[in-house]
Amino acid sequence: MRIILLSCSVGALLLLTGCATIIHGKTEKVAVSSTPTNAQVLVKGIPVASTPSIIELKRKDTDTVLRFEKEGYEPGEVILNRKYSGWIAGNLAIPMVGFLGGIIDFGTGAAFKLVPAEVYIDLRNQEM
Repeated sequence: MRIILLSCSVGALLLLTGCATIIHGKTEKVAVSSTPTNAQVLVKGIPVASTPSIIELKRKDTDTVLRFEKEGYEPGEVILNRKYSGWIAGNLAIPMVGFLGGIIDFGTGAAFKLVPAEVYIDLRNQEM
């Protein structure tokens, strides 16, 4: 009885999860670096790291702007674009269930990837 219950639970969990959600999740790690190093990285005005670093961002957010700031340098920005992930095609492998998986992938943001996955910026000295 326990085996049947466990099997049903695992099966239900798989049916309620999209392919992209299983494979690469709702967030993505993005490597950020700059010249000079130790620039502050801000997302939506909130400091999240100093360069070089790896930051974790939600795939669900559209076109995320990374702002780089360091005293004595002009700030710079890089836009991360949201593109479709190839993993959403995995939902097509299972008819009927794949439709539900697709809804979950798009709802959680797992249907997307952020481009570029590595960001480098060269900050310019402020003119005095």
